[in-house]
Amino acid sequence: EVKPSSSMTEPARLQLLFYLWYLDRVTGVEKTGVLAHPTEKRRETTELTPETSAEVESAIRGIREVVTADSPPPAEEKSVCDSCAYHDFCWSC
Repeated sequence: EVKPSSSMTEPARLQLLFYLWYLDRVTGVEKTGVLAHPTEKRRETTELTPETSAEVESAIRGIREVVTADSPPPAEEKSVCDSCAYHDFCWSC
């Protein structure tokens, strides 16, 4: 997974772990992932372990709770909101 900067390292790591988790569950293929930040010349290796798999499954449960809720959670503005691709979904009302 290639990201332009390391400002959102934790979400990027979880995204990569999801790809590894899905690949393992659907195809049975176990791989190691690499999170690369070319502008910073950084690379970080990530593997799916029982702990990281549980982390992914917890995130999936949280997403399902939001998706199946009667109404969305209240918008909470954070410092990253201005650069988020979903900014207008939260703040257009």
